[in-house]
Amino acid sequence: MSDGQYYTTDSYMHLIVNEVHTTTGPVGRIWHYRTTNFGKSHIGDFINTYCADYYPASSMKAHYGTETGDDTIYVAVERRNASSSDIRILRLPGTPSGNFTVNYLTSAPTDYYYQTPSITIVQQNIIGTMKKIFVAALRGSSFSTANGAYFYSEGGATWTPSYNLTSTLLNSVHCSSDSNTAGGGYLMTSFSNLGADSVFVRRGISGDMGIQTKANSFPSNSYHVSAVYTNSGAKYSAVLYNGLWNYKAYFNQEHLPFLGIHNTNSSVSNYELSQNYPNPFNPSTVIRFQLSVAGNVSLKVFNMLGKEVATLVNETLKPGTYTATFDGSQLPSGVYFARLEAGTYNNVIKMLMFK
Repeated sequence: MSDGQYYTTDSYMHLIVNEVHTTTGPVGRIWHYRTTNFGKSHIGDFINTYCADYYPASSMKAHYGTETGDDTIYVAVERRNASSSDIRILRLPGTPSGNFTVNYLTSAPTDYYYQTPSITIVQQNIIGTMKKIFVAALRGSSFSTANGAYFYSEGGATWTPSYNLTSTLLNSVHCSSDSNTAGGGYLMTSFSNLGADSVFVRRGISGDMGIQTKANSFPSNSYHVSAVYTNSGAKYSAVLYNGLWNYKAYFNQEHLPFLGIHNTNSSVSNYELSQNYPNPFNPSTVIRFQLSVAGNVSLKVFNMLGKEVATLVNETLKPGTYTATFDGSQLPSGVYFARLEAGTYNNVIKMLMFK
C-alpha cells in the first residue's frame, strides 16, 4: 500500500504480514511495517488478534492536506471458527503500533463460510471526502460450494452487503478501484470459477457492479489480480492471471473487446443507437451507439417484465462511436430491451436471445 500517487516526498508505503506457524497455521499476530524511503529502512510492530485470522488483505485510507490525524490501514481477514468462518475488518493506525479496532462484516451460521476477502479503498485527495471502501469475498455452505458477496461503505462506519455478486461457484475473488469516480465504473471485482479455468469481471459503482463478462482468453488454473485501467479518460477492466500449470502469465485489458466499451470513431454529428448484432444471439451480442456531445451516458438492458438485468455503461463519455457487448450467459432465452440515455436522447432496441 502506498500514498505515493499524491506525494513526491515522504511517500508512505505499508506492508501487512500474517505470522503463520508451519504446522498449526496463524498464531494470532499480524505485523505492520511502514517505510518513508522506499524500503531503505522501516519501522514495524504487530497486533495480537489472538484469533485464527487467515488471508489478510489490506488497503489504506489516507488523510490529505489539512486533515488531522493519522492514516488508517484497513485489513480484511477470514476469521475461522469451529464450524463457520466470517469476514472481519481490523483498523490499524498508519503508524505501526499494537493498537487496532475490529468490525465484523458477517455473522455466519453453523456450517456456513465467508472466505478469502479482498479489499479496496477509493483513493481521493479531496479533503473531508468520505472514502468509499469495498470488500469482496467468497460465501457458501462449504469450502467447495462458494459463490461471491461484496460489502461497501462510505467511510467505514456502516456497511451494506450484497449477496448477488455471481451464482457461479468460485475459486477466488479480487477487487480494485480507480481514484476517478466521475462517470461511474470506478469499482471492479474479478473472480475465477471453481475449476479456475475461467476468470470473470464485473465493474460499476457501489450497489451496482454491472454485467458479468468473461475476461480470460487463455485457460488458467490459479489466482489472479485485477485493476481498473484508464486510457484517454475511458475506464477499462484489467486482469493479470497465470496460465495452466503456472506456465506463462497473461495481462489483458483493452485488448479484450468485451471488457468495457470502445470508441471507434470520434467524429460524429448526431446521437444514434443501432440494432444489436448478431440478432438473434447466443449468448452475447454487440450494441453500437454514437454520441455527438460529451456527457453522462447510460446503457442498460431490461427483460420483458421491465426488470433491469444489466448495466453496460454508466459513466461520462466523449463524443464518438462506441461498441458495448451484452453477455447473456447467466440469463434465460427470451426478448430483452437495451435502452440508451444520453443528454436529452433516449432510445430503445429489441433483442432476442435464443439458446
